[in-house]
Amino acid sequence: MREVTESYVLAHSYYLEELKPEVRKSLTPSINELLFSCIQKAVNGAPLSPDVYWVNNAKARQDFSGEFILPGGRYSYDNPDVIYRLIPISVDARYVVRGAQNTVGGNSDYTYSLIINPNSQNTVGYLDKKTLQVGVDGSYEIYIDTDPQGERLNHIASVPAARFLFVRHTIGDWTKEVPDTLSVEILSSPDKKTRTLEEVIDESLINLQESVVTYGVGAMGLKTYKNNEVNTLPAPTQSEILGTLVTQASSFGHIDIAGDEAFVITLVKSDADYFVVPMSNAWIISVDPATHQSSLNIKQSFVNNDGSYTFVVSLYDPGVANWLDPAGLHESTIMIRWQNVTKESTPSVTCQVVPVTELKNILPAETQYLTVSERAEVLRLRKEGYERLTS
Repeated sequence: MREVTESYVLAHSYYLEELKPEVRKSLTPSINELLFSCIQKAVNGAPLSPDVYWVNNAKARQDFSGEFILPGGRYSYDNPDVIYRLIPISVDARYVVRGAQNTVGGNSDYTYSLIINPNSQNTVGYLDKKTLQVGVDGSYEIYIDTDPQGERLNHIASVPAARFLFVRHTIGDWTKEVPDTLSVEILSSPDKKTRTLEEVIDESLINLQESVVTYGVGAMGLKTYKNNEVNTLPAPTQSEILGTLVTQASSFGHIDIAGDEAFVITLVKSDADYFVVPMSNAWIISVDPATHQSSLNIKQSFVNNDGSYTFVVSLYDPGVANWLDPAGLHESTIMIRWQNVTKESTPSVTCQVVPVTELKNILPAETQYLTVSERAEVLRLRKEGYERLTS
């Protein structure tokens, strides 16, 4: 625990060596979630006894005894719109994943990625919303093995390095969309084997070691703090590592503003059919997405007349409909995502820090504003939708 904490503090030192009180306060809870995520991945890590396991989840829950509250399991730039699920697989077995869409026409986005490691998530094969074949009743089957696809509609070719199917269901409209129902079955395999407690512990420690490197040093220390000046956002890039999608473009940044300042973001979605702008704390964990408007996606945002989108990050509500609430944090991190983009896509993002008093002078004339009662209703519906999705 101490070594993990020290590694995260060292990674943060690429920006500031001295932790602010608000940043230090969120460190231990964030590390606790990282630790629990490593255990979760190990518990469902036996490819010959697979299950569908929800990971990277913000929801704290009681344990089976009802005596303890288990933390959430967030670990690296979790997206509040996404239900993340892992299914362990082996090249020595044949699998079928059966799904049923609970949203007519499917959710805003969905991806089934075959990955070589649950902590680095490098992709070696995938199906997504553009390629998954779904029946008229919303049902589908995905076969994972080394056989030729043949007449099967959905097939992901397994390779020796593949260890998990990583499923992402992106919920754009929290009031209407519901994650798919999923199950997994082994069609042929060697004798089934479950994990012993010792194996789960060993696997958890390996996950923790790899997570510190991948998320603490990589995504947080290098990708966010070292590579970017504070209050800047780089041009979006695409990558198959650090947990990103092969059809996703991302921009990582860190923000540090005073109470009378606003960080204004303007993005162009290009050919992406989904984007999200989510606020995270200094340790790249989402900030209370249920009760704060700390993220906005393409379906939750108001568009400018020219097709761009403008967002305002500030500690206090400026009345702007596209306000991003960092939940009282002066210092925060951000990973903007554009999904279902092509190699030729050109999404873009610009940003600036301005006094809150100057917002009306620099925001587009068509910017939408909310009254206090309108904001309260938006937040009520947001909380209701989030609790429905995570129940």
